[in-house]
Amino acid sequence: NEKIEKFYMFSLNAKKKLLKSTCVAKGSSSRVLIEPSSVVREALFCDAVSVILAHNHPGGTLSPSEADIDLTLNLKEILASINIELLDHIIVANGQYYSLSEHKYL
Repeated sequence: NEKIEKFYMFSLNAKKKLLKSTCVAKGSSSRVLIEPSSVVREALFCDAVSVILAHNHPGGTLSPSEADIDLTLNLKEILASINIELLDHIIVANGQYYSLSEHKYL
């Protein structure tokens, strides 16, 4: 029921146990701008081995945008370069979710 987009990161240890959940960025009703350096910094700070990303679509559209897909693939590559695995990017809207991993984007 949020009115603005919020982008979260869930940092996990080697056993896939949650170390920390962090709101990395807040945006407007239709977008949120993510600085990859914020994601990397937080993952390193938490000593994460893997991460899950998640954000909401207040407008109700569950499908990922081109920007969502591009960001996910870019972050996957950046995180992999520092040995952190991106397990999933989940979009939430209207009480439902869309997993980019389940839809073979990761």
